This record gives sequence, structure tokens and C-alpha cells, in this order.
Amino acid sequence: MDKNKLTNSILTSIYIPLSLFGLFSLMGTEELLGETNQLIIIWTYIYSYTAFFTFAICIGSMLFSAILYRKKHVVSSYIVKFIPIYLLVLMLLIDKVITFIL
Repeated sequence: MDKNKLTNSILTSIYIPLSLFGLFSLMGTEELLGETNQLIIIWTYIYSYTAFFTFAICIGSMLFSAILYRKKHVVSSYIVKFIPIYLLVLMLLIDKVITFIL
């Protein structure tokens, strides 16, 4: 088994639960009913809708990565393949910064 197939199977096993979590993320906006801080409201909506479309981001990145790999752009293929993980880490870092500020 080559490295590309191994990486694809590992990422698929990570992206499926991540996508299922994202589909349920809009329930987080229900907690905003009594919130008055605009920064928390805006960040929660951005996070919820970004997480909701995680399945599309995961599928799109894997498909685009396969196209790049077939065109012999191996490094670009691996960078694109990990975009959902980069996005998740970025959102968690922003959440920690906002939580620290407030």
C-alpha cells in the first residue's frame, strides 16, 4: 500500500466523524437566546455554519487532492488534503482567543 492510499484511508476515518459532528453544530446557536455580547453571537454563528459545511469541505478537499495527485502535484495534493484539519485547528485557536478576551 502506498503512502497516498494510507493517508486517504486515515483521513477518511477522521473526516467521517468530523462531518457528523458538523451536521449537529447548528444546535449550538440555540444557546444564544439570552446572550447579549455581540462578539459571542457572531463567533458562534460563524463557527456553527462553518462546522455545518465541514462535510462539503472534507469531500471537496479529498476530491481536489486526488485531481492534484493525478497531475503529479504531490506536495500541493497533501496540503489540500489536510485543509479541514487546518480549518478545525484555526477555529479552535480563535475560540480560545475570544474566550481569553472575554
